[in-house]
Amino acid sequence: EYGAAVIFEDDIVPSPYFYDYVKQALDQYVSDKRIFALALYSQIWNGYRNKAFHPLRNGTDAYLTQCECSWGECFIGEQWREFRKWYDDNKENLQHRDDVPPQIFEWTNSWAKYVGYYIVANDLYFVVPYDSFSTNFHDEGTHTAVNTSVYQVPLMYGRKTYNFTTFEEMIK
Repeated sequence: EYGAAVIFEDDIVPSPYFYDYVKQALDQYVSDKRIFALALYSQIWNGYRNKAFHPLRNGTDAYLTQCECSWGECFIGEQWREFRKWYDDNKENLQHRDDVPPQIFEWTNSWAKYVGYYIVANDLYFVVPYDSFSTNFHDEGTHTAVNTSVYQVPLMYGRKTYNFTTFEEMIK
């Protein structure tokens, strides 16, 4: 209805400047059908491998990934509608894929699991900022039994004009 929507789960805290980033990133990528959504969280820990994660940098402010992001994201309307059709057709018969981390298949109570499968199956990407616009306090709740700070990341604080590039030139 609105063209895009930003979602934060209850244990996520956004940077006060997330909207500036979202607006500029949407201006750059909203028409590119290869972009599924904008991530606001920038991971520094790969939870699938339990190792630090440092993406390559090329002088721009964002890179592309096929890892789902549910810790602050902006869904693009047209891409979300396509996902919802796929979800309605696949939610009851999701099959394990070798090109999706096996942990995702085991997730319960998670819509992000379906996003992960969808973006890989359809060769779509999240645009991820190098500097995070949300952080995860990972409080005890539905998806975790123990509070942990392992997923807390530094937040981008301040306004700027972001340097985006074409899909082809982005780090993937």
